[in-house]
Amino acid sequence: MSALSRRAVLGWVAAAGMVAASAVLISVTPPQSKDPDPFVVTVAQGERGVGRNIDVSVMGVRRVQEITATPYGSTWSARGNWLVVDLHAAAVTTQTGSLFRGAQFLIDGKTYTATERIATGANLLGTSLLPGVPRAGSVAFELPAGLDSGSGTLAFSMNSDARADSQIRVPIDLRTVPSAATAELPKLGWAR
Repeated sequence: MSALSRRAVLGWVAAAGMVAASAVLISVTPPQSKDPDPFVVTVAQGERGVGRNIDVSVMGVRRVQEITATPYGSTWSARGNWLVVDLHAAAVTTQTGSLFRGAQFLIDGKTYTATERIATGANLLGTSLLPGVPRAGSVAFELPAGLDSGSGTLAFSMNSDARADSQIRVPIDLRTVPSAATAELPKLGWAR
């Protein structure tokens, strides 16, 4: 075989190798539209879930038609189809910039975010969390009027965007959640 034909064969082999390597690279690269999923820690109600930067325990869940809060003397209230979740929450590694912002309820392919309308001092959402010292408080989700059954998931993360971060998830069935006409949200405190 002449030197020219060897070069031609080696060129074709190298080209075929590059095409094969490109095909492998394309097949293992996620599409640009794919968001990175959170790192999920799933626990039952009452159990402690610890992620990279958040430590959460769901202490109770209830459905109510009217919620009220009186953290600093003035009363705030709202009627609706409320899902109220009592929590203990703490940061894990640092308290600098550790505002609790991620509270969602996932059901039937929809995501409901915890309300920020609750009076300051009674809403755990937006509260600064400390490592190793859990805060006790509540978050509330205003659900559509007809949503009263189905299996869903409570999802908690330090930030409202949990992509590629820790997220604590607690499955619940709305049919088994106790209901009441009214509920007063407690003032924020320290977990005991």
